Amino acid sequence: MASIKSNKKLTSGSLWITVSETIRNAASLTVAILAARVLSPEDFGLMAIIFVVTAILEASTKTGFEKALVQKQSDPEPYLDVAFTWHLGRGVVLGAAMVALAPLLAHFYDEPILTPTVAACGLYLLFKGAKNTGEIFFTRDLDFKTVCLINVSRSALQLGVAIPAIFILQNVWALVIEFIAGALFAMVISYIAHPYRPKLEWDWPKAKELITFGKWIFGLSILVFLINKGDDLFISAYLGATALGFYYYAFEISNWPATKVTHVLSKVSFPTYSRLQDDPDELRQAFVNVMKTTLLITGPFSAAIFVVAPHLVFYVIGSDWSPIIPLVYLLVLAGMVRSFQALAGALFQACGRPDMDFKMNVPRLLAIGVLIWPMASWMGLAGVAIVIILALLVSLPLWFYGVKLLVGLTITEVLRENTLAAIATITLWLSLAAMDGLIYFSIPTWYGAVAAMLAGVATWAGLMYLIQLVSPWKFYDELQQLKKVLRSDD
Repeated sequence: MASIKSNKKLTSGSLWITVSETIRNAASLTVAILAARVLSPEDFGLMAIIFVVTAILEASTKTGFEKALVQKQSDPEPYLDVAFTWHLGRGVVLGAAMVALAPLLAHFYDEPILTPTVAACGLYLLFKGAKNTGEIFFTRDLDFKTVCLINVSRSALQLGVAIPAIFILQNVWALVIEFIAGALFAMVISYIAHPYRPKLEWDWPKAKELITFGKWIFGLSILVFLINKGDDLFISAYLGATALGFYYYAFEISNWPATKVTHVLSKVSFPTYSRLQDDPDELRQAFVNVMKTTLLITGPFSAAIFVVAPHLVFYVIGSDWSPIIPLVYLLVLAGMVRSFQALAGALFQACGRPDMDFKMNVPRLLAIGVLIWPMASWMGLAGVAIVIILALLVSLPLWFYGVKLLVGLTITEVLRENTLAAIATITLWLSLAAMDGLIYFSIPTWYGAVAAMLAGVATWAGLMYLIQLVSPWKFYDELQQLKKVLRSDD
């Protein structure tokens, strides 16, 4: 009975966070498309530089207090003021650091506009640090419906600021204003959503207790920054802001399923795994459910992006962005591996083993550090994308080791559980590619591209039904089971 209940919580939570992230990312995609039609790749490159600088400062001071509070078995309320005090002080210090770094970055990149834009983004760090720590109760209590409402409210407000800014300013300042507004709205909503009112308090024993868990989170944050932003940092310094703009946009398009869907399920799975860490059977089943759901979504989505990327560029984003097409092909493959690799992070941390997450990513960092310069020199941005794929692959042996240790899943069992996802992904890719060749080749227009995509999806749906009839892999039964769990959620 407990297993059924936890499965319902996990599935229901996934639904609410999926709704939340779908709306949030639809808003983000709207802004990205409109911005690409109005702004230049250099504007996106300049904003990507700001993202990298912000990420450096955040990663170098991250404690993991939030995850420690969620993972904590006892009542976290006595620790909330200590966490708030740390976050607020960190926000003030990092905001001031952004102001100090602004002229130095402008000089280094020979981009004067970076002085005011980087300095202004200090507000982002200040607002982020001032958020209400009481929000963690929503996650601890698995109240993802409220989390959904918070995220949707923030997205709506942010979209209302971003669209006018793009058309009025028509430069990088539009992206800067959207960035700052997102943090401001998140801070304000956090106090509206939860009645807890944090105050300044410092208690070293309490802080030390949180730091004990968070020390590996700190190390992991540095590692994750170097892995996820190191390529951006290298490209900005070696190839320039315009090249970074192309790479950044290609990454955003190609990794949408991996970063967004996996992010959704990680938000739900971490607190759920934390609740189940003392029940191995339930923990194993919960992990299997998350893994199967993730890959069943990210695989077909990635296949679709791979096929429709040229149409997306030429008919939606604009032909000026055509250099990103080969990058999207490579980064889609990287995204599929990333969605699989990221599954273990929430499990390791919820089981009190963030060190395993850290160790899993060390080979990935080493591969990037060794290969990125020679590959970029040889193949440019495509070489960087290939390095990202290779780096993800070398982390997988430790992924399998950790999953076997914590939930007892072998490599064979992992592959067997994800056979349906592999079938669905390959079938969709073949269906879309075939219809694209037949229909779009005859009607090379935007409506030909849409017709090809719709015919491809319809063909895929039919093939998956036939596969269900003649094989043990029941795609529609899986969807029906998901529907039943959602309807029976209490």
